[in-house]
Amino acid sequence: MIAEQLNRGKKLIRNVRNLSELEEYEMPLAPVEVFSKVRNAINFTRISFPKKDVDIEVISDYGNLYSMANELLSEAFENIITNSIIYNKNNIVQIEVLISVIDSYSNNYVKLEFKDNGIGIDDDRKDIIFQESHMNSRHSKGMGIGLSLVANLIKLYGGNIWVENRLKGDLTKGSNFIILIPLAKKRSVMFDDW
Repeated sequence: MIAEQLNRGKKLIRNVRNLSELEEYEMPLAPVEVFSKVRNAINFTRISFPKKDVDIEVISDYGNLYSMANELLSEAFENIITNSIIYNKNNIVQIEVLISVIDSYSNNYVKLEFKDNGIGIDDDRKDIIFQESHMNSRHSKGMGIGLSLVANLIKLYGGNIWVENRLKGDLTKGSNFIILIPLAKKRSVMFDDW
């Protein structure tokens, strides 16, 4: 339990540092391979919760996908996976990460869905959990700064994030965090790989 609390404290400090860097510095974007960032986030969270039985499955029809992001992309994924573990009362934490490509408003996006079997999120909280002011709320149970960082990162990338029920109409069956990030153009990826 002490080790878990230390890990949570380290994560909080890292989140605060990253959030302040986002606000203070201009962070350039470049093509980032999405699957490697998802794997890094999964590995980090598994190490952070050694006593939890966590089953994470990544599902995609794609091999490699690049999005316009930066080195903090895995931080966004870690925050979502960490919340899926913390806010879960089941003996086995189950998380599905679905990765696809969609066309929205004439732009191509990498779509990531993090579906968990956790406690779910009340409908009246779904719109506010990504706001910085939410972390100051008395009713916030620690989800504030991590999800605020995620929302700021995704906005920086030109993307969007929201949360839905994992099963339509039943919040008690878990959550589905959905992220859209612009797909990197092939030309950018080719020049970046040189």
